[in-house]
Amino acid sequence: DAMRAVATVTRSVPSLLLAACTSTEECQRARYDGADGVCVAAADQATWTTLAKAAQSLHMLALARVTTADAAADAASWGARAMVMVASEDEVTRASARLGNIVLVAVIADADAATLRRLRGVVDAAVVRPAAFAAGAFGELLDALDG
Repeated sequence: DAMRAVATVTRSVPSLLLAACTSTEECQRARYDGADGVCVAAADQATWTTLAKAAQSLHMLALARVTTADAAADAASWGARAMVMVASEDEVTRASARLGNIVLVAVIADADAATLRRLRGVVDAAVVRPAAFAAGAFGELLDALDG
């Protein structure tokens, strides 16, 4: 598996499985493949609790995987302290305003440099599509956002 190969090469860099884990077995597989964190897709508190505990028992961070601001608020009420939000920039911004001190990682399919600049201070991190790395000014953008 690609994830296991990357985890083997980059042992000191934590890896996060972005695919939604919906079962204890998927959490176990992610750990076997080298993940240090998993995105838990849960529609209710009982499922979140079960899968978050499974991830934690495997020494992994459990992040709620959400797609709406309402789902993010629900996950926060269940005890999620970190989330991966796969949504539009507007939805991510709405969620951020409601979450307070919860770590929020944005996954926005069409994010460009302007979007990433607008998200500075709104989210804690953003997953950037591979094509963005090929953009000539990506290094400058990264310096500006980190600075």
